[in-house]
Amino acid sequence: MLEEVGKDVVLRDGQPLTLLDQVNLTVRAGEFVAVVGRSGSGKSTLLNLIGLLDTPTRGRILYEDKDISGCGDTELSQLRGQHLGFVFQQFNLLARRTAVANVAAPLLFTSSCDARERRRRAVEQLRRVGLEHRLDAVPSTMSGGEQQRVAIARALIGNPKIVLADEPTGSLDEDTGTQVMRLLIDEVRSAGATLLLVTHDRELALQADRTVHLDKGRVLE
Repeated sequence: MLEEVGKDVVLRDGQPLTLLDQVNLTVRAGEFVAVVGRSGSGKSTLLNLIGLLDTPTRGRILYEDKDISGCGDTELSQLRGQHLGFVFQQFNLLARRTAVANVAAPLLFTSSCDARERRRRAVEQLRRVGLEHRLDAVPSTMSGGEQQRVAIARALIGNPKIVLADEPTGSLDEDTGTQVMRLLIDEVRSAGATLLLVTHDRELALQADRTVHLDKGRVLE
């Protein structure tokens, strides 16, 4: 839940710019919410705040009724690692690591998970997204669709409660994007997780349980 959240930045000429303005938003567990709006409307900023990658200038962010707005970096990192999964437009895979190593990477911060268990879980996630034949492939040898499927597997390996996807099909052709998006939705629903999707695709947004419209930093739901 976001309560009266705002985010400002100061431009080089010293002028303030409001990216988000008094945003109130509640997302229910297991809900699929699409966030739409024109470029510059604040969509990615909203996702970064929900994903604890950025901090609001004002207002509160509540997670399971706990105000996490004032949490320190260590606690925020723990919350991200334990509860959140991310899928980005540009994949953000480690270029020199195999598919298995990329997917297993989030588990490196889980002390109870040794190397054998990390690999077992990564292989299982890659199997779920149809890449059991590409376990040892590096990103440069993969198609865009394969790379995004690796990214989806990486986002889900930690069993997150919330998956945040920022234009996940933006770098893919239409057919591949449709396949990848269907996979993402099915996998998140199968896991019982919440999905927040930033997209310019109105048809894609129609698949969501709810659509949140942003305009000039304000929610027009």
